[in-house]
Amino acid sequence: ASMQHGCTSGHGLTGLARLSLRSWVAVPTFMVAGMLTATLSQSAQAFPPDAQIEAEVPKWYVGSAVAASSAVVLAMIAAVFRCVDRGGN
Repeated sequence: ASMQHGCTSGHGLTGLARLSLRSWVAVPTFMVAGMLTATLSQSAQAFPPDAQIEAEVPKWYVGSAVAASSAVVLAMIAAVFRCVDRGGN
Protein backbone atom coordinates (compact mmCIF):
# COMPACT_ATOMS: atom_id res chain seq x y z
CA ALA A 1 0.00 0.00 0.00
CA SER A 2 2.84 2.41 0.68
CA MET A 3 4.16 2.13 -2.89
CA GLN A 4 0.81 3.19 -4.36
CA HIS A 5 0.00 5.65 -1.55
CA GLY A 6 -3.29 3.91 -0.77
CA CYS A 7 -5.18 0.66 -1.01
CA THR A 8 -6.90 -0.81 -4.05
CA SER A 9 -10.42 0.04 -2.91
CA GLY A 10 -9.34 3.52 -1.81
CA HIS A 11 -7.99 4.26 -5.28
CA GLY A 12 -11.03 2.70 -6.94
CA LEU A 13 -13.69 4.46 -4.88
CA THR A 14 -12.28 7.71 -3.60
CA GLY A 15 -9.34 8.38 -5.90
CA LEU A 16 -11.31 7.93 -9.12
CA ALA A 17 -14.17 10.07 -7.82
CA ARG A 18 -11.68 12.83 -6.96
CA LEU A 19 -10.11 12.49 -10.43
CA SER A 20 -6.74 11.75 -8.87
CA LEU A 21 -4.26 11.04 -11.67
CA ARG A 22 -2.41 8.61 -9.40
CA SER A 23 -5.62 6.59 -8.96
CA TRP A 24 -6.42 6.72 -12.67
CA VAL A 25 -3.05 5.07 -13.27
CA ALA A 26 -3.21 2.68 -10.31
CA VAL A 27 -6.69 1.19 -10.88
CA PRO A 28 -6.11 0.10 -14.52
CA THR A 29 -2.74 -1.28 -13.42
CA PHE A 30 -4.46 -3.36 -10.72
CA MET A 31 -7.06 -4.58 -13.23
CA VAL A 32 -4.47 -5.57 -15.85
CA ALA A 33 -2.38 -7.35 -13.22
CA GLY A 34 -5.47 -9.27 -12.08
CA MET A 35 -6.42 -10.24 -15.64
CA LEU A 36 -2.87 -11.38 -16.39
CA THR A 37 -2.75 -13.41 -13.19
CA ALA A 38 -6.08 -15.08 -13.94
CA THR A 39 -5.06 -15.80 -17.52
CA LEU A 40 -1.58 -17.10 -16.78
CA SER A 41 -2.75 -19.23 -13.86
CA GLN A 42 -5.49 -20.74 -16.05
CA SER A 43 -8.03 -20.14 -13.29
CA ALA A 44 -10.89 -20.54 -15.79
CA GLN A 45 -10.30 -24.29 -15.67
CA ALA A 46 -11.28 -24.30 -12.00
CA PHE A 47 -14.69 -22.81 -12.92
CA PRO A 48 -15.75 -24.28 -16.27
CA PRO A 49 -18.62 -22.54 -18.09
CA ASP A 50 -22.14 -23.86 -17.67
CA ALA A 51 -23.72 -24.15 -21.14
CA GLN A 52 -27.28 -24.21 -19.77
CA ILE A 53 -26.84 -20.98 -17.82
CA GLU A 54 -25.08 -19.27 -20.72
CA ALA A 55 -27.90 -20.27 -23.09
CA GLU A 56 -30.43 -18.56 -20.78
CA VAL A 57 -28.67 -15.16 -20.88
CA PRO A 58 -30.65 -12.84 -23.17
CA LYS A 59 -28.71 -11.49 -26.16
CA TRP A 60 -29.60 -7.88 -25.32
CA TYR A 61 -27.96 -8.32 -21.91
CA VAL A 62 -24.57 -9.10 -23.46
CA GLY A 63 -24.83 -6.13 -25.83
CA SER A 64 -25.83 -3.82 -22.98
CA ALA A 65 -22.89 -4.97 -20.86
CA VAL A 66 -20.47 -4.32 -23.73
CA ALA A 67 -21.97 -0.88 -24.39
CA ALA A 68 -21.87 0.08 -20.70
CA SER A 69 -18.29 -1.10 -20.34
CA SER A 70 -17.25 0.86 -23.42
CA ALA A 71 -18.94 4.00 -22.08
CA VAL A 72 -17.12 3.65 -18.74
CA VAL A 73 -13.74 3.20 -20.46
CA LEU A 74 -14.32 6.26 -22.67
CA ALA A 75 -15.38 8.32 -19.64
CA MET A 76 -12.23 7.24 -17.79
CA ILE A 77 -10.02 8.23 -20.72
CA ALA A 78 -11.75 11.61 -21.01
CA ALA A 79 -11.38 12.24 -17.26
CA VAL A 80 -7.67 11.40 -17.37
CA PHE A 81 -7.10 13.89 -20.19
CA ARG A 82 -9.07 16.58 -18.33
CA CYS A 83 -7.05 15.90 -15.18
CA VAL A 84 -3.74 16.02 -17.07
CA ASP A 85 -4.75 19.31 -18.76
CA ARG A 86 -5.43 20.82 -15.32
CA GLY A 87 -2.09 19.59 -13.97
CA GLY A 88 -3.74 16.92 -11.80
CA ASN A 89 -2.14 15.29 -8.78
